[in-house]
Amino acid sequence: MSFKVRKSNICILGMVIGIGLIGLCFQSYIIWVSLATASSDNRIQEFSLLAGTTAAIAVLIAFLAKWNVVLTREVKKRTQTVEEEFEEMKSYLEKVQNELSKHRQ
Repeated sequence: MSFKVRKSNICILGMVIGIGLIGLCFQSYIIWVSLATASSDNRIQEFSLLAGTTAAIAVLIAFLAKWNVVLTREVKKRTQTVEEEFEEMKSYLEKVQNELSKHRQ
């Protein structure tokens, strides 16, 4: 099975992740404000919600870091393949040029 990374897919995923992060940050801000004004009964509940939001942000950051490693590895692999093909093409062109110069003489 082949996985193709398209620029449009990366842009869409980046926008979705960005919107998600903005939403999580806004939610965290609301929780912090409510913690400051909440009664002691609600503080435990609000703190649990804040901890869950923080954990979700941490998981998202870990996912993005892992994804970055995978993409970097894939780019290196494809770059090496392109460079090898370039060298093969270069040697083929030199061979053709030598053959052409022999026939001209």
